[in-house]
Amino acid sequence: MKTEIDDTEEISTDPFPRPERALLTLAEIANRLAISEKHLRNMIESGRFPCDILRFGRSVRVLTREFSLWVSCSCPEKSEFSAIKSCAECRASFEICKKCRAAAMVAACGGGDEQAD
Repeated sequence: MKTEIDDTEEISTDPFPRPERALLTLAEIANRLAISEKHLRNMIESGRFPCDILRFGRSVRVLTREFSLWVSCSCPEKSEFSAIKSCAECRASFEICKKCRAAAMVAACGGGDEQAD
């Protein structure tokens, strides 16, 4: 009688597995986004990269949790991602809720203070 072994599960031999790191380098982020590090730096300098940047001397890092949230939300624009980070409903669903989307649209068009002539 033959016994089949299911080898699809990966067995860890490390009794103390390392948790995911809290911070990512720009090289790691660029690699995950499949862009160059220079392009990522340009996005940061121009304000198009929505994650908060942590600087330690010359070292630049991003919180892994925040970057993962941004990617899981389909990489929204900075105004939408700011709303997602500040709203518990958005963070839970990994997308911007109707209330925050409306607020982001108002902010993007200048707050709706313009009057029609």
